Amino acid sequence: LTHINKLHLEQPRNEILARLSIPIAPITEIGPDYLLKTWITGTRGDIWFSSWILLPLPLRLQDPAFKSLMELWDTLIKKKVYVQNMKDMNLMWEEEKGRWVVVDVGYVKEGGEEREVRGRYYETWEKRWGRGVKREKLWKMRGQKEEDVDMSVAEAVDRKRE
Repeated sequence: LTHINKLHLEQPRNEILARLSIPIAPITEIGPDYLLKTWITGTRGDIWFSSWILLPLPLRLQDPAFKSLMELWDTLIKKKVYVQNMKDMNLMWEEEKGRWVVVDVGYVKEGGEEREVRGRYYETWEKRWGRGVKREKLWKMRGQKEEDVDMSVAEAVDRKRE
């Protein structure tokens, strides 16, 4: 949920993603102490992930929701946009439409290098999605090399936490 003192930031964040044609739950009403969005029917990301992680690896890679999630990330990476809150509980899988919908945006950063943005998403994968699938395994699963991913941001965050 968005903190009440940050409700005014939600509209501009939604507008950025809408401008980039990223599926997002539209805001229908904003009040002084509430925000109302369109109801999205689907499977919340954490529920999907708990089933997906149990599949054998070849089936995981062929899963339409996994492919769609990676396409969403690739689109954001190519457009050099990092959505900090792109975690499992903030996405809904609309199976009948074959797409993920962002239901809670969080911080949005535009610009930077593709490698840096990609590194941030891989960090997100490991910390928020990747229970049982580390970021190194994910980028290998996707046929990428270590040099394609700038992990300096993630490593700096890790050092800060120590």
